[in-house]
Amino acid sequence: LEWYTMNSKDNRIPNELSGNNTVINAISFDREQFDKCITNQDLSRMTGYLTKNSFSHFASISDNLAKGIIYPCFIIEQEDGKRALLWIEMTDETHFKVTVKKQV
Repeated sequence: LEWYTMNSKDNRIPNELSGNNTVINAISFDREQFDKCITNQDLSRMTGYLTKNSFSHFASISDNLAKGIIYPCFIIEQEDGKRALLWIEMTDETHFKVTVKKQV
């Protein structure tokens, strides 16, 4: 699965996360780190080291059927500057479940 500009023309992108200037990048969080991110302050503290230059408008979610998803966690920065974390899980061979933690 590849996400390009995060615009609303791609129906695989959650509406609240879409935007032509929204950027995305893989992040090396494991599930425990993702679960520990609960508040806006947690998200800011855990991702504050990432600058605007760390992002692109494109992300590839690659799966290996033997091992599952290779890059399960992504960070996005929306057009308004707020950030969100995405955790990607395979539900079967062709479908994904996306869990979102978004700054409010």
